[in-house]
Amino acid sequence: MKKVFGFLFAIAFVFTLNHNEAKAAPAPPLTDLQIIGVTSDGANYEWEYISFDQTSASYPMSGETGYIAVYVEGTELYGWFRIYNKGQDITNIAKEIIDMREPVTDSSGMVIGWIKYYEIPLDKVESGQFTVSARNYYPPNNTFYDNLYINVE
Repeated sequence: MKKVFGFLFAIAFVFTLNHNEAKAAPAPPLTDLQIIGVTSDGANYEWEYISFDQTSASYPMSGETGYIAVYVEGTELYGWFRIYNKGQDITNIAKEIIDMREPVTDSSGMVIGWIKYYEIPLDKVESGQFTVSARNYYPPNNTFYDNLYINVE
């Protein structure tokens, strides 16, 4: 336990020595939002990768739980990310799997976005258009959308 406190104290001490040199880059504006993958437990978790201009998933979601991977480049306004199924807001039943969230970095290693994974109970949705939307953190807070038709069995 003493080692842990000693380590934390050393980090705090170094931080206070260098606090004038530490710089943080501003959060980048939201520039892209895309559904990039879908799978389900009925498909043995085999991901279908969705291309930029693809309008429908080739394989249905089946079983009990579906999964959607969403690419978010930039900074979204907190609380404004939404998932819809056939126009109905299903954000409250779509749970983000935080452990699977992947950072997206630029060539210098700066985080510029995330790949986020959501699980959706298939007994609560129907075949049809799935839409993800997010608002830009920065004014004028434009909203970005992506749509994908998915068959649900």
